[in-house]
Amino acid sequence: MHSARATTMKTPVVSSEPFRFDNYTLYKVLPKNLKDVEYLQELQNAAPEFDFWDDPVPTADYVNIVSKPELKKDLESFLASNKIDFVITQENIQELIDNEKKKTYTRSNIRTMEFDSYYTLEDIYAWLEDLAARFPETISIIIGGTTYEGREIKGIKISHGPGRRAVFIESGIHAREWIAPATTNFIINELVFSDDEETKAAARDFDWYIFPVTNPDGYIWSHVGFRLWRKNRRPFGKEFGVDLNRNWNDNWLKESANLDPSTNTYAGPGPFSEIEARSLSAYITDMADKIDLYLSFHSSGQILLLPFGNTTEPLANYYDAMKIGRRAMGALAFRYGTPYTIGNIAEAIYFATGTSVDWVKERLKIPLAYCYELRDRGQFGHLLPPDQILPTAEETMDSVIEILFQAKRLVLTVPNALSEFRFDNYTLYKIVLKDVEQVNFLKNLQDSDARFDFWNDPVAPSSYVNVLTSPKDRNDLENILKTKDMDFEISRNNIQEAIDKEVTKTYTRGNIKSMIWDAYYNLASINAWIDDLAKHFPNIVTVIDGGTSYENRTIKGLKISHGEGRRAIFLEGGIHSREWISPATVTYITNELLTQDDEEIKAAAQGFDWYIFPVTNPDGYVWSFENFRMWRKNRRPVGEHFGVDLNRNWDNNWMVVGASSNPARDDYAGTAPFSEPETKSLSEFIASIGDKIDMYLSFHSYGQMLLIPFGNTTTPLANYHDARQIGARGMGALAARYGSLYRTGNIAETIYHATGGSIDWVKEELNVPLVYCYELRDTGKYGFLLPAEQILPNNLEVMDSLLELIFQAKRFGYLQSSGCGVHASVVLIVTALLAKFLQH
Repeated sequence: MHSARATTMKTPVVSSEPFRFDNYTLYKVLPKNLKDVEYLQELQNAAPEFDFWDDPVPTADYVNIVSKPELKKDLESFLASNKIDFVITQENIQELIDNEKKKTYTRSNIRTMEFDSYYTLEDIYAWLEDLAARFPETISIIIGGTTYEGREIKGIKISHGPGRRAVFIESGIHAREWIAPATTNFIINELVFSDDEETKAAARDFDWYIFPVTNPDGYIWSHVGFRLWRKNRRPFGKEFGVDLNRNWNDNWLKESANLDPSTNTYAGPGPFSEIEARSLSAYITDMADKIDLYLSFHSSGQILLLPFGNTTEPLANYYDAMKIGRRAMGALAFRYGTPYTIGNIAEAIYFATGTSVDWVKERLKIPLAYCYELRDRGQFGHLLPPDQILPTAEETMDSVIEILFQAKRLVLTVPNALSEFRFDNYTLYKIVLKDVEQVNFLKNLQDSDARFDFWNDPVAPSSYVNVLTSPKDRNDLENILKTKDMDFEISRNNIQEAIDKEVTKTYTRGNIKSMIWDAYYNLASINAWIDDLAKHFPNIVTVIDGGTSYENRTIKGLKISHGEGRRAIFLEGGIHSREWISPATVTYITNELLTQDDEEIKAAAQGFDWYIFPVTNPDGYVWSFENFRMWRKNRRPVGEHFGVDLNRNWDNNWMVVGASSNPARDDYAGTAPFSEPETKSLSEFIASIGDKIDMYLSFHSYGQMLLIPFGNTTTPLANYHDARQIGARGMGALAARYGSLYRTGNIAETIYHATGGSIDWVKEELNVPLVYCYELRDTGKYGFLLPAEQILPNNLEVMDSLLELIFQAKRFGYLQSSGCGVHASVVLIVTALLAKFLQH
């Protein structure tokens, strides 16, 4: 993949003998600082006679440059005059080329493909065909496209049966990087012949689509015409070739690509202008819904690259991909000690766009996409000696197996799949409970049969329970209900249709108005918006850190403050990751507090310090966006299962009621109170400001309820009666706008007995005066899949209720703001305070 904007040396269209590089010298240049990098960039742009094997970028430890013999003194003089260090790694690269060992494959003898030499395209294709002939039940020839000179892009598919997810391997897109096809051939050989149990399992569990050489014309030319050829062989006037790994239709020509056909990074006249990239992309698109892992092999540099090349921001599932990649590179290093670095393209190597891995990730949403830059780190570069082929291939195979293992560990809820789980034909039932016997029966079913996903607990007659079931278990559930004479209706025949209709958007960095409440936003967008708010309102907003997640993400929030000495209101959202309306509501409230001209809202914003955390379960929230929409818990592995219900893990009556010790359950409470880094660190943050907090609001869905502590008893403890009156009036204000009806009461009396929740801990341990939990829209028609068109109405009515809660809390003497009150007079506040004093 390593490239240059400078041209390689001019080559003839037709040559009876390969071009010779006698006395061409390979320099390893060592820039010490940004100034050195800038000098090298100027040289690269001004002197196409020098072949830069690497781009000079600020992150580069070294830059490999090949010089003609007659220009060596010029290059050395330039480097010396600018005090840039260098070493000569190969005095005469033709000696390396002469020593490159090439063997000929013996047709029909598949064992004569050995891994101590390089092979021609003809030999590689013959070997693939012989494998298919030898193993017709598991191996078939596949054609990924065609080339400018009319050759096929030939590969093989290895499959042990239908219904498997796919791994796709692409290599040899840069012709001179011979180690890439050699490594890919070794992987094929291992998948077919290895006795190693892990390798056999990998071969058996996935369909493998493998293309050793995706630039056949260029690969042949590197063998017969010009050893250091990189591009394809399409003519452009007197020049030849397009860099096929700058020709894909993703941010084409934006970074590290060129419109000059004489350069090695010439991106072509347009995206997918080249038949190789165009036809291979069409092939990949046709099977994209099957692919869970995409691997692209290049050289050199010893780097594992993630998308993307246009930004250093951690987009998509960057953190999961980094974690998997790091562990894989640990496995790679174990055999021979070969160190690899890892990062996205822009942060680990240079900015570069129009590449295959970016296109695959961005356009096809493949869950995991990596690009290997194989051995070495500059001594030989693209001329890796044949005695390094086998070690390179072996350690790479170790890492591929580790990638699969780690990826499976992260998705054991979806066996043998790395991609987003689909809920096709999963059915949502609404079951009406007629008596206590039916309630108890469903409670037992919930505890004993994990096949059925209870979206709410069976609690009391005349209530309802939403239960989700897979297509294969649908008849069993209906038969169970019928035997107990239980009434039910189907709310959603196929919840995947509702998921497919969910609207998600990406926030535009630097434009705070691009956060709009007609769609749901992922964690990266929400966190970027928070950062931008702090920049836009530097005197009012500060970013705050509420703790760290199991997967090492920050629990990011913000503080809104108009001055010192104010009492605080705390908002907590997104602790249950599938409840997307919760972060959407909290971000809307945040926006209103910062941008509204309404006097009541301005008074609320200015009268209190606001501590706001839209997503307190970041790992789970990311997982619900990228892999499993209905995920509720965090992502800690627990044996064969994943996740702890963070709202059962707080140290208040932990595991007393309404929680489970079974890690397979959605309400698994963890191994101990505050066993999870999310709850432990967030609780410590809250405790540090506990004496300032007058109101604590937690946002969940669904059910349209306002819940008061506690969940272990229906006894009206603490200031239950005041809190209920204030809450009921707040819900009256909520109903005024759209008629949405909310019930108000403590957790145990209103919804179910449940302990270990955040609001009970805040109330009992910190003695915060007013603590509520919103269960937002709706009452069961959509449940956790609230359509995007309901986001704004939900938010508007919740904002109405929040202002009323503040007003009523002041009337009852629980809140004191700095400055103007929220449509309340001083007389009313004093009266309320006096009334409470006389009661005591």
